[in-house]
Amino acid sequence: MQATGEVDRRIDADRTAAALLAAVRGGVTILMSTGWITHLEAALDTSLALLRQSAVRA
Repeated sequence: MQATGEVDRRIDADRTAAALLAAVRGGVTILMSTGWITHLEAALDTSLALLRQSAVRA
């Protein structure tokens, strides 16, 4: 995605992937314990929106 300009090349891909994974795992944990998907949706929506915005600014 960085090579095609979809994500800013200055973003640390490994660190961003780790943050996204942690957000998703947290969202899934909350989903499993409460039955509410809102936290998982927020984690995915926010993470992907930030990645998309990085490409627009670059």
